[in-house]
Amino acid sequence: MERADIISRLPGLLAALFAAILPFVTSQHLFYGSINAKYFFVVGFVSLAGLFLAYLLLRGHHTVPLRRRVLLWMLAALLAIHYLAAFFGIYPAGSLWSDIPRSTGVFFLTYVGFLAFWASEVLTKRDWSFVWRAVAVSTGVFALLSFFGIEGLGITGRFLVLDFAKEGLTFGNSTFVGAYLLLGFILTLVVLVQSEKGSKMRWFFGALAVIQFCSPLFFGHMLWVGWSSVVDALHNPALLLGAARASGATVFVVVVYLVGSWLIRRFVRADITRRYVTFGWRGVWVVGMLVAIVLLFVPGSFVQERYIGESTAARIIVWKNGLTSIRERPVLGWGPETFRFVHERYFDNRLYLEENFGEVWFDRAHNIVVDTLVSVGVLGALTYIVLVGFFLRVVARVGRRGLVGDTEAELLYILPFAHFLQLQTSFDTVATYALGGLILGYALFLERRMAVVSSGEGEAAASEALPGVWQKVAGATLLVVILIGSIFLLFAEYSRQNALYALSVTKVTRNTDRRVALIDRAFAGPPRFEPLRLASIAFIKSGQAQFTQTPSSEKPVLTRVILTELDAYERHYERYLSRLPEHYRARMVYAYLLLAREAFGGENKLAETKTLIADSYRLSPDNPITYALDALATLYGGDVAGAKEKVNEALALNPDLPFTNMIREHIDKVAEQFPVPGLESL
Repeated sequence: MERADIISRLPGLLAALFAAILPFVTSQHLFYGSINAKYFFVVGFVSLAGLFLAYLLLRGHHTVPLRRRVLLWMLAALLAIHYLAAFFGIYPAGSLWSDIPRSTGVFFLTYVGFLAFWASEVLTKRDWSFVWRAVAVSTGVFALLSFFGIEGLGITGRFLVLDFAKEGLTFGNSTFVGAYLLLGFILTLVVLVQSEKGSKMRWFFGALAVIQFCSPLFFGHMLWVGWSSVVDALHNPALLLGAARASGATVFVVVVYLVGSWLIRRFVRADITRRYVTFGWRGVWVVGMLVAIVLLFVPGSFVQERYIGESTAARIIVWKNGLTSIRERPVLGWGPETFRFVHERYFDNRLYLEENFGEVWFDRAHNIVVDTLVSVGVLGALTYIVLVGFFLRVVARVGRRGLVGDTEAELLYILPFAHFLQLQTSFDTVATYALGGLILGYALFLERRMAVVSSGEGEAAASEALPGVWQKVAGATLLVVILIGSIFLLFAEYSRQNALYALSVTKVTRNTDRRVALIDRAFAGPPRFEPLRLASIAFIKSGQAQFTQTPSSEKPVLTRVILTELDAYERHYERYLSRLPEHYRARMVYAYLLLAREAFGGENKLAETKTLIADSYRLSPDNPITYALDALATLYGGDVAGAKEKVNEALALNPDLPFTNMIREHIDKVAEQFPVPGLESL
């Protein structure tokens, strides 16, 4: 095999390998390893892919046609809107880098966008067939393994990277894996219709599609294990749905649509009649889906009431407050990855009620409409709609030209609608963004093929044409950007996350230098709240437990160790709040840390703490946390009556909240220890 032939086949092989491995990537040595391992896998692969494209451009082996590629320009416009929303949002650094639990900031979305562009440029029709087959096999295997996990038969234990005791196996959540498998299911159907009729491959991919459809993530496992009967399901159709209910419901909707399309092709013979009937069936399906989504937001509608009955009212409350917040920033929103700030500002204390199962803090609305409007505003939402519109336009055009089969075009047509439907109660994560990038890349590839054909050039001639000077400039620029991005988004980011994980497994010792160094390395770079909160709160809790178990003679040494580490966390909270002083929850956690320092015998900063708390009421007026911390600070200052007064003010907000009643009981109990309350007062 010649070198040129190897180079031409390499992208397809690597893309297929990437797609096959993606759902199984996880790590036990990173915080949120199921998400963050996939982040490094995606960014690493895209970086290598970018280096390959840069090489082709610099060597003159590839040219990039830009004419008649409206979908590509819309993708660029969408990314530009995200950057504008980030820079004009409330916390640009947080929007660009995102927080560690999600790893989906604007920089990551740029990598996903480039993945789509790269795939459209270097993959051939044969490569795409190979990639979709890899997706079908990997999602089929994943669906098969899900039968044995806690969503299925409840088998525990480990197998290679899989931990069957974990929800969602390598995704960390059933909802996340359900969103991914739905896309994989539709792509498996694409591969199925691409296979030759009656061939073994068609039977093979048909079996994979059945396995995916019957997965306990989509289909109610209580039925197939005999724990519920069909009669039960008739009385409660929700029993038909698996662990990922939104995705399971969407799969059923997709299958109903496909059965209807098959019946139309089977029994409506006249071409013109079939075209109109098909158009009508599509319209009924889309309108019905949109009506159901609208009713989800209408108070008292049967759709919303059914959703609350199956879940809680917590997300309905959050959606309402999120939509209210858009009035303040309607055009570009608050910035990507900023929903937590909006949620805190428009906080509703009903989230503390037991009926809402303690879902209090949200960094996502768990609804694509609200999340999009809050993050990138009306302008961003309209750009998304236009992008999807051009995606559908490309699908329709390639279907008419015969570049894809009718059934494949039908599947590609329903894919964005299905994904939109399932994201009414969920959100995209690293894996679904990456697979979505490949799907968009396929549409860009089809658009590129049409552009090349329309220009009168053959596909081979277009790929072998020598680039002009601008192609070389683009290649050099791409090379530089990838190298710089790898330094900050791969190596430096991994170093920070590795240090954060090391903090969680390293014991507190008298030699604090190593742990302080780990803290400084973990929170270097753009200040991010969630990892700082997790690490500092965990340390305070473990320090309290260790302090109570340590003999009195050794407590002075332990106290110095704890205070040294708390000082390090304090520095990073001050750094974070200097960048985002209006972040309510960060202020509350910082106030808690200052109280903990004093409880361990550190410098008296009670006055500073009370000032910090007092200035935070305005940021989240309906939140009892402010009153609770104010009461504890007042209590620790020796004012029992003042502490009870603050708790009573919290109860006045909502007397039914278990949280504030618990605080009141706690203060009554701790008050008996005065004049010196113990560490448990915090």
